[in-house]
Amino acid sequence: MVPLMTFVTTPYAPHRVLKPAMASCVRILGIHPIPQQRLRLARLGVQRAHETDPDADLVHGEEDADEDDVGDDAHNLEETSAMSNRGYSMSILDDVQGEDGVAKYGFEFKIAEADSKKTRRDTIRNMKENASFKGFRKGEIPPFIWSKIDQFVLEECFSKNLKSALDNEGLELLEGDLGKVNYVDRSEADLKREFQSGSPFSYKIEICLRKKA
Repeated sequence: MVPLMTFVTTPYAPHRVLKPAMASCVRILGIHPIPQQRLRLARLGVQRAHETDPDADLVHGEEDADEDDVGDDAHNLEETSAMSNRGYSMSILDDVQGEDGVAKYGFEFKIAEADSKKTRRDTIRNMKENASFKGFRKGEIPPFIWSKIDQFVLEECFSKNLKSALDNEGLELLEGDLGKVNYVDRSEADLKREFQSGSPFSYKIEICLRKKA
């Protein structure tokens, strides 16, 4: 494998090789280059390629197109970074007429493997500490409860994720039908059926919320 930095420091590297190299870095090492660095590296590759070969296949406007691509990539990286850091992304979908400070919001939540594993351990520990089922020893979890553990884990993750997002964004829940959670793309039953503790999982919701005073 050719080291990534070869494409940056070697004056003979054509500029179009830079992008796959950067993509490989992101994919293999999990590194997200700062957008300004990517733009600077792309420009450096174009300049050196042209200095080495004045007749290089450079079409007028190609550099501008590369800058546009870098801008799009930077936007996507920022969204990915926000999702990674906070565990969710949020958008305001619409204002609710007749309700002061109320709007409809869209959220996409990501449950990390480590989070669901920890939540599962905590859920099982709490159940064992409080379990008291007829026909079973105190602290023993019956088989019919074991089969629903992942559903309890998902509900706990959902509750923690939503509370964290509301605290971060300065929002509060509404009472009644207006504050009902609507699942996007999949039903609640589908989410419970598909979720597995210890595996990455994401879901989308829409909900009306009020800005805190």
